[in-house]
Amino acid sequence: MGSEVNKSDSRAGILVVDDQPSNADLLNIALAAEGFKVFKAYSGESALKLLQDIAAVVDLVLLDVNMPGMDGYQMCSRMKADDKLKEIPVMFVSAIDDVTVKMNGFQVGGVDYITKPFHRIELVARIRTHVDLRRKQREIEALHRNEVEHYRRMNTVKDNMLQVVSHDLKNPLSAIISGLGILKLTLWNAIQSDDKALSGFQLIGSSADKMRGMIHDLLDLVLVEGTLTLNRELTWLIPYLEKRLNDFNHMAAEKQITLKFTPPPYDFQVAIAPDRFAQVLENLLSNAIKYTDPQGMVELVAVLERDGVHISVRDTGPGIAEDDLPHLFEKFYRVRSVAHRDQTGTGLGLVIAKLITELHQGRIEVQSQIGKGSTFTVVLPA
Repeated sequence: MGSEVNKSDSRAGILVVDDQPSNADLLNIALAAEGFKVFKAYSGESALKLLQDIAAVVDLVLLDVNMPGMDGYQMCSRMKADDKLKEIPVMFVSAIDDVTVKMNGFQVGGVDYITKPFHRIELVARIRTHVDLRRKQREIEALHRNEVEHYRRMNTVKDNMLQVVSHDLKNPLSAIISGLGILKLTLWNAIQSDDKALSGFQLIGSSADKMRGMIHDLLDLVLVEGTLTLNRELTWLIPYLEKRLNDFNHMAAEKQITLKFTPPPYDFQVAIAPDRFAQVLENLLSNAIKYTDPQGMVELVAVLERDGVHISVRDTGPGIAEDDLPHLFEKFYRVRSVAHRDQTGTGLGLVIAKLITELHQGRIEVQSQIGKGSTFTVVLPA
């Protein structure tokens, strides 16, 4: 049945399926004379079995409609339901010249329909058209696979590099922080009595804290972009949010910022990974306090809407320019409208918050206006 498969053969492969061997032989002779490599099958069942072996070299199936057992429509439907075969184009061949019959062919996935007796020139022209389209499709698929593999390799290199760099930085950074602790225990009185020494000590300490935050952000980014699996559990919302907000009492008090919590009218449970979702809230709350002027207010609001649980962080900060809003969740992006303020972070906090929210099947939104503050809202499935 048919010819031996030779994947190095550059000729277009055509599978002819017809229950009449004489018809299949005539097509074989005509198509072979045009330079095609022809395979033959005499039933739908045998054709599907043959295709499992030769799918990689078949560019088109010429399929008879009326066959005993499995007819052409049934075979085509089986092909389109098979991931290995569904992209191979099918051209129906039949003696029936009826619009309804032709439409049935297209509905089951055929790309063309030609009636017997056919003109050889027309048949070859149609076949070449579909073969060319199929080969272009294969080229595009190969390019796509190569691109996907290239980006996969690049992401692997990036992730490995970030992990190595981050881990290599953690050891000397830990030594710096430990050294500062020893100095504070042994020489703190002398350091405090010298303005330059105290200033240098504080600069080293604040720089070490910032670097530690950057390393944590980089490691978190690698994790949430990679293989992080959330262990979600049902969590009562109101006490959970109260705890997250209370963690920022000291930071807010230093700037005389009022923290306000507006809970929903009744408590309910949400399915979250508590520690990971805390990172989302911590990022939004710390940003709100950081960019809000002294005497301002930061509010945490939770409401249950039809589309899910809305958890919002509102501030009375400077607001974010409209041009900046589409870029807020891009890696390393710095908001130009607040460039005069402290921006010593990595620019990864909001990216990580967005990724963690999406791992919860949620979304994060932002509304802001210059001079009137910003509102970041996380929407979780109810």
